[in-house]
Amino acid sequence: MDTILSAEASFALWAKIDYAILIPGQGAYEPWRAIQFAGFEFESVKIAADIGPVALYGGLKFVRNDPEWGDGFRAAIKMMIKEGFPFEVECIAQFGTATDTRGERYTYFFVDGSFALEVGITVIPPAPVVSIHGFKGGIYYNMVQAGSLGDISDNISTPKNTDIIDNLGQTLSGLVYRPDNGTYAFSAGLIFALANVPQTLTAEVEFQMQFNLSKGVERVRLKGDAYVMGKSVVERKKAAIKACVALEFAAVDNKYTLSGRLGADIKFAEFVTGEYNKAWCYRDWE
Repeated sequence: MDTILSAEASFALWAKIDYAILIPGQGAYEPWRAIQFAGFEFESVKIAADIGPVALYGGLKFVRNDPEWGDGFRAAIKMMIKEGFPFEVECIAQFGTATDTRGERYTYFFVDGSFALEVGITVIPPAPVVSIHGFKGGIYYNMVQAGSLGDISDNISTPKNTDIIDNLGQTLSGLVYRPDNGTYAFSAGLIFALANVPQTLTAEVEFQMQFNLSKGVERVRLKGDAYVMGKSVVERKKAAIKACVALEFAAVDNKYTLSGRLGADIKFAEFVTGEYNKAWCYRDWE
């Protein structure tokens, strides 16, 4: 059994130089005293562990005096228990304060998370073949989605672990949110599978809505992911076949946009592989 454990931290250390001390004068000459401590700033920390049945990745990143993000921090964690009572939890949170175009200071944040259990709850008839295995969702306060689904060029593969810490504004779905005073959003979704045979098919469906207090509803999005021939619900993202479909309607500044994505990723054995990604967008009709 391989055991992997790693940690990483970054910080900034400042010093100043007193040039007057460098000039020889009366008394003992001590040039090393010219370098003086000026400040210390902690920037980020990351930890990764894969110890048998437990896999963990998480970290914390601070933001200071950024032109867009202002001051704040971002925290993320992914944890998976593979044996015994298997489950998976993922969570990203980002909090901060920024300045809007009017010069007003405001607070922004988002919390995005999901929780999946290997043991599901079978849905009562008329759909007894489906079992619910988890939930996902988020809330976004004074934050706006950057771009549309048609602008996203990434594929449906799971983002690298470093993305959840380093990329400011990025959510679990891969969409990016940026500070915007007066704009709010929420998302809610389910993780479900075929009852008794979740390895055959596990799926996720998520609904999201964004609105502005003065302009009303601005975006509505529906997204679905399917994982076929996977090892388990908890490890569904390692399935041999993955598929994604998403549809979004946006109404911003009296202009309407309809966009979508369709993708598939096949990795079956070593000789059957393939990938398909298509994003489209009809925009700017009034």
